[in-house]
Amino acid sequence: MAKDVQKAMLEAHEVVVGYARQVENRAWNALYNFLTANSILILAWAALYTRTNEPLETWLVDALMFILSLVGFFFSLGWSSLGGRNYAYNASYAEHLERIEASADWVRNELLPRSEFVRKHIQGRGFQFFLSFQPLLLAGTPLLFSALYVVIGVIVLIESFKAAS
Repeated sequence: MAKDVQKAMLEAHEVVVGYARQVENRAWNALYNFLTANSILILAWAALYTRTNEPLETWLVDALMFILSLVGFFFSLGWSSLGGRNYAYNASYAEHLERIEASADWVRNELLPRSEFVRKHIQGRGFQFFLSFQPLLLAGTPLLFSALYVVIGVIVLIESFKAAS
């Protein structure tokens, strides 16, 4: 009976580690997708910003640039919450691992060499994985982009009022 319990605990540990790695991969892929989409959005905005100043289309281009900055702002805020949610999932998996490891001495002795590495990896405390799963990086990067979109939206408004007067 004890061997079955040990085997089940070790299998549970491996499953939780697998889930944590999957969440981390999903979080990084989401951040890469976010950066790609924002690059396209900012390039579209910059292309419109460098337009020729023909009076008939200036108001339309300014409106389009302002809409792009609004879309980018709300898009970034939504993506920031996604990064925070992924970090919360990762933190819950780290708690599960700690509970499994604290359940019995034999579990700690069996898993100690690799569990410290895994927990540091999951919680982002290891030197090798210093930026591995930091909430500031995953949720903060989209927030920086949302601030950028506020700035470019203000630039559009200032340019529009200058052109109108």
